Amino acid sequence: MATNKHAIIRYEALDRCFSNKGRKFFINDLIAYVAEAIKDKTLETKK
Repeated sequence: MATNKHAIIRYEALDRCFSNKGRKFFINDLIAYVAEAIKDKTLETKK
């Protein structure tokens, strides 16, 4: 799937991270969170 198709998923995942004032996210945390969100969303659409 093209990377542009995942843009909305990435933006929403990053927005959830940046809106969470209770936790400090490092770059590796953000990468893992976005990758997990994309994986979950693509698995969800395949069902």
